[in-house]
Amino acid sequence: PLALMLSQSTTDSKSSLISGATVTICHGDTHLNNLTWYCKNSDIVISTVGRAKVVQHRMIKEGVVVIDVGISKSWTDKAVTSKRCFLGDVDFDEVKLVARWITPVSGGVSRITVACLVSNLLELARQRQKK
Repeated sequence: PLALMLSQSTTDSKSSLISGATVTICHGDTHLNNLTWYCKNSDIVISTVGRAKVVQHRMIKEGVVVIDVGISKSWTDKAVTSKRCFLGDVDFDEVKLVARWITPVSGGVSRITVACLVSNLLELARQRQKK
């Protein structure tokens, strides 16, 4: 599979490479035309840039797997009250129509992060108990 990692910097991306995949890393400032080409030619898109809705549905091919790690704060006016919400790098409502699988911003990757943390803590406890 071809994977695209859209990241704020290339240094924090090197440890996140997907085993068995050809991985392309694009910086957050990659020109939109180039970014669109890479997205359209990828089977997996992982975005960690922290820019709201930078990945649009027109940039994604049908059947892609999208992992949205990036979060940005946004203020939206709803009726009389202002409400702060978190937006992902991916336009979730549009991209979910063409993606095979997509993580939501709220409750998406954070659950995986917590599960990995608990798994690591249990492994450390087992190792410590053996000593």
